Amino acid sequence: MKNWQILMCERGNMEQPLISIIVPVYNAENYLEDCVESLLQQSYKNIEFILVDDGSTDASAEICDIYSRKDTRVTVIHKENEGQAEARNIGVQYSHGQFIGFADDDDILDPEMFEILYKNMIEYNVDISACCRLYVEKDRSFKRNTFSSGLIDGHEFVTNILRGEGASGAVWDKLFKREILEKYKFPKGEQFEDYWVVLRAMCEYRKIYFDDRALYRWIIRDNSQSHKLTLRQIGSYYRVANSLMEYFIQNGMPDGIVQASQYNLFRVCNGIIGRILRVNVAETGLLIKYVKLGYIAYKKIPQNYPMPVKEKFRGLVICTLYKCSRMHKGKNI
Repeated sequence: MKNWQILMCERGNMEQPLISIIVPVYNAENYLEDCVESLLQQSYKNIEFILVDDGSTDASAEICDIYSRKDTRVTVIHKENEGQAEARNIGVQYSHGQFIGFADDDDILDPEMFEILYKNMIEYNVDISACCRLYVEKDRSFKRNTFSSGLIDGHEFVTNILRGEGASGAVWDKLFKREILEKYKFPKGEQFEDYWVVLRAMCEYRKIYFDDRALYRWIIRDNSQSHKLTLRQIGSYYRVANSLMEYFIQNGMPDGIVQASQYNLFRVCNGIIGRILRVNVAETGLLIKYVKLGYIAYKKIPQNYPMPVKEKFRGLVICTLYKCSRMHKGKNI
């Protein structure tokens, strides 16, 4: 018998397959308890929680250990700091579930989230079960629906993500068949690693059910992973976007996905340029680098590709900046 089947027998619940929830933990002592409490309150009963302490230097490791002593469903793995991607890979490796989900260490889940995702997975016979998320930022919260509840083809989902139209490329608002996470590993050391896994998986495992209920509360904090990125680290976003574009081209994906990935790469360059200007305009070399990369990305997009007016305007601005930088470089030769 497989490990997850043995665990189900031991728990006396053969009706429900085991679900594994993986939580990378790093210096989250102020928020971790709220997250774990929301996990322990899940209405789906045959479930295990794997807390991967990624070398925390605060009280997070101790909090994890306290929960593992209080609840037999909680397993804690302590490891040296290697980043969220590798923490997720380790969690998958040590998990036993037939289905796998994720949570970030500072977010909160609806108590019925994984019961609903599982029911949709079984009822509609899909590979990935997804839900809407609620954005929570300081004194406001909002929900951004992309699809109505129903079956979504993986290619449509991927195109929507790449075009920035609201669909989520994160792993924490989804439930996956185990085989998907065993096949697609998170790229060690990279930020935005979710996209590398989710988008490639959805191109192969195209049967997806989306539930438009906001079951995951994504709490946006000033010190969250995405807000703490340095200018150098944010280049990881470019590498992942560029790697995805190359992957889609090399694997013969439909034109709609390839073109959307080219457009996405251009949008990523825009975002990085904006971040540089907001954080440290003195980073001239880095600014020129991403202006050039943005220019190259923009030129790859077919001329008739549908883009919002503001993105077309940004493209013209980047083209102008690139040409100006070339002229300036020529004068200094």
